[in-house]
Amino acid sequence: MKEIEKKNIPTEFHERTTFSINQKILIITLMTMAFLGSTYYWMDDRQEVYEISWLVASSVWYVTILFAMMFVSKKTRLGYMIAGIFSWVTMSFWLIDNFYVVFDMSLIAQEPSFAMTVRNFAGLALAGLAIFSSHNLFHKIRKHHNNSKKI
Repeated sequence: MKEIEKKNIPTEFHERTTFSINQKILIITLMTMAFLGSTYYWMDDRQEVYEISWLVASSVWYVTILFAMMFVSKKTRLGYMIAGIFSWVTMSFWLIDNFYVVFDMSLIAQEPSFAMTVRNFAGLALAGLAIFSSHNLFHKIRKHHNNSKKI
């Protein structure tokens, strides 16, 4: 009987971005998204943002940011997962808020001003960066745990 040969599986992977850089990017993007979210209350001229449903949704949004930042600072997979899902939801909301740009009708509230539209597009870029970094961190920490490495 032939001996089964082990395949050469590399144990070290070449990483384009380090764990610490991704961690810093994620924390900074979460803080910046929290700041951008606050602009609804001092930059937006739509009255809908002061309705109870918007205020409750905003409160949940900020609590989610705090939980994500708390778990991300402790370097847990749960934190990276919360940050990723939060970023996808935020990206979807900002896309829906800018729906009128393409389809000439607003889905959430009145059409936002030009400044809010630009802010939404900037938020989309930030949310995309947060999605990218949370995804990387989730898989990097899994790989490090599987290799029994300390991060």
